[in-house]
Amino acid sequence: MFGNLRKLLYIYYVINDKDMKRFEKAPKSSERLSYVYRTEFEDGSIHFGRVNASKHYTPKAYISNALSAVKHNANNPLRVCMTTEFEYKVANEIDSVKCEIIFAGPTDEAKKLRNEEVARLGIMCMNARSAGSDSLGIDNIVTISKEFSKALKSANEILYFIDPRYGRSIGLADKMISNVKHPLYPNFIKLACIQVERV
Repeated sequence: MFGNLRKLLYIYYVINDKDMKRFEKAPKSSERLSYVYRTEFEDGSIHFGRVNASKHYTPKAYISNALSAVKHNANNPLRVCMTTEFEYKVANEIDSVKCEIIFAGPTDEAKKLRNEEVARLGIMCMNARSAGSDSLGIDNIVTISKEFSKALKSANEILYFIDPRYGRSIGLADKMISNVKHPLYPNFIKLACIQVERV
């Protein structure tokens, strides 16, 4: 009797242990899903942001996160340069900013929709202005060397920094912000209004 009981308990624990390992390895569905947020400001500017669905951000939480980034970065000298134009604008217009979720679904589809909306709105979209200058347009990408550039990922976008000598040599002098330096590599200064591909 006790031998059968031990056998049943052994089978129960082994099977459940295997199941647990299988579930632990399987990605949660939310890791493959994203939300796309549309934020509109009083001057008509629009920003599109994508966040992993696992964060469960409501529009209000999404805006609060941007506001928190400004406050947090302001208190840390190493992070001041990581505050984005979008985050600053949210902080300055918090009482009038409007935000909504326009898509919830697979991450690949969310990225595609976001890019399509940015291209459709053109210069009225903050994403287009931060990714490429008015003359370059959203579809033009400037290729720069990884050796002479750095990238920092903030809450809402990627910030690029470049060696100033290298930047001037490839015609980017008017796209460099000399007083904003990389927090860890002060010889690299920030690039603005440009869509970058590092190779």
